[in-house]
Amino acid sequence: MTTSKAFNLTSKDYRCKYPDSSYQNIYDGYSEVIGDLTRQCVSHVTLFFIIASMTCLAALVIIGSLIYRYRWKLRYMYYATYLYLKPGDETTAIRNFEYDVFICYAEEDRDFVLDVLNDALESRGFKIFIHARDFAAGEFIGSNIVRAVRTCRRTLVVLTRALAESSWCGYEIQMANMESAHRGYPVLIFLLKDDMTDSEMGVELLYNVRNNTYVPFPPESDTSEECLRTLWDKLAMDIKK
Repeated sequence: MTTSKAFNLTSKDYRCKYPDSSYQNIYDGYSEVIGDLTRQCVSHVTLFFIIASMTCLAALVIIGSLIYRYRWKLRYMYYATYLYLKPGDETTAIRNFEYDVFICYAEEDRDFVLDVLNDALESRGFKIFIHARDFAAGEFIGSNIVRAVRTCRRTLVVLTRALAESSWCGYEIQMANMESAHRGYPVLIFLLKDDMTDSEMGVELLYNVRNNTYVPFPPESDTSEECLRTLWDKLAMDIKK
């Protein structure tokens, strides 16, 4: 104020008007009023930065919460968009379902899947997508998974204790859930290979099993040829639904 050309230090009887509409006559060289105004400005600037910081922090917390809540949908949308924009004939394959079923399994169950489950389903006329054999080399794992669930009519989960511990298998199940929401009908089928308790499955996996079709694998004491044939026929019927 005192550096303005409109202000004359030699003049007397200035009157200062405050925000509350009060006035004060100035007689003392203005130092007291200037000091008061300076303190008020500093106080307002500090308050402004505090409010701005709290607002930014609240916005970051809200955005972070939304990203976490919809993390699976965002990942699915990202890789689905990636596949859509990638050169090739993806859209035709997806529309016509290039495969009947994508098998989700843990690496520890590889022998059962390749030597038993694959043969049982292929002998019933199904075309099987197995990641160890059909994932595209050099492609992102995430985009390979999304391509698998989108190009297959169903996703069959071989539920074992090893699968319950696998983060990638959990990712495949979540992508299949997103595909179910996209199509408007269930995609997942669970083959309960191991006899697991609810606590061994965990809340999320247990929820998926209870809300989708599941087929229990017979106990080792009852794995006769007739029993297994009934199991594979039941599984084949569920895949065709």
